[in-house]
Amino acid sequence: MESFLISSNKVIYMDKRRVFVEEVLLHYDLGQLRGYETVSGGFVSFCLKLSTTKGFFFLREQYPLFNKIRYLNSILHELNEKGFPVAKPIITRNGDSIVKIRNKVFSIYEWVEGDSIEPNGEISPERIVSAAKTLARLHRETIEIAPEHVTVHECRDISHITQLWAGGNSTLSKIERKGEKTTIDKEIIRIIPFVEHQLELLERDLPYVRERPNLSIIHGDFRRGQLIFQENQVAALVDFDDIKLGYSEYDLIKGITDFCQHPRKPELHLGRLESFVRSYKEVYGKIDLEPREVIAFLRHAMLTAIAFVLEKLAFEGQNQSGIEVALYYVKACEWIKKKEKKIIKIFTK
Repeated sequence: MESFLISSNKVIYMDKRRVFVEEVLLHYDLGQLRGYETVSGGFVSFCLKLSTTKGFFFLREQYPLFNKIRYLNSILHELNEKGFPVAKPIITRNGDSIVKIRNKVFSIYEWVEGDSIEPNGEISPERIVSAAKTLARLHRETIEIAPEHVTVHECRDISHITQLWAGGNSTLSKIERKGEKTTIDKEIIRIIPFVEHQLELLERDLPYVRERPNLSIIHGDFRRGQLIFQENQVAALVDFDDIKLGYSEYDLIKGITDFCQHPRKPELHLGRLESFVRSYKEVYGKIDLEPREVIAFLRHAMLTAIAFVLEKLAFEGQNQSGIEVALYYVKACEWIKKKEKKIIKIFTK
């Protein structure tokens, strides 16, 4: 457990946090607090593993969107009832799934033991299969869930990508107005023309993306860090903050950009890709994708990742590892062009 006595400044900080934790627990029948430790993940203020006299639990400070959090927790409850692997929200003494304290919102969930990343940073073939089947089950199990408080993901929208360079409020304009530029700023400026080129390729394929009359609930951020494994099986899918209405096919393709990364080269591992898609189909059934849609969704997902990383690098925390992530996706986009036929065949055969 994380120590409460690390430094004089830390004592004050941890004491304030402990006050919040104990106040939140008053709303639950979870026993007395024994201790807690910080759990990494997401962009929320904090996530904690709690130890109480009744066991272990996961406490999360949420964004203060009361109705949306309640709705997301209701989906988790429904999925849990269907046997889907999620961390079930714990209900408060008054029957709610959130606690509001001084403009902060908290939820407590069952603690699911396991790990998300293997010791060497790799992912085994068995975990690839389990992850793919979990995503397919999510898409199937949520078909009948009535969507509320959920935004629509428009997979043909490219404004978040052009925001890097287009207009006076773009990332590029803001960097140029800084005056003296850091090494990371210069790297971002160097990468943006490559993103522009890839966007031109994407725009050629966007007209082939069909309108789908029935939108599905999609996870929106399906990647290795959002899965808890016990040995080689998914024990829980977590972090539903980005849940949206959209195309399940796009959610699938966005997921494979993480799960099917080649361990040594900036490209997708075709063997993993084939295994992921085959395992998904075993649970979900036929995937409704036309050839040019496959490439459009794939390039869109990668450019979205690049735009997200570059925006964070420019204004929230500059580090070389972030530049390496962005460059990985740029080079992977270039690789797509060379392997289009093989990629399309895996999805459409």
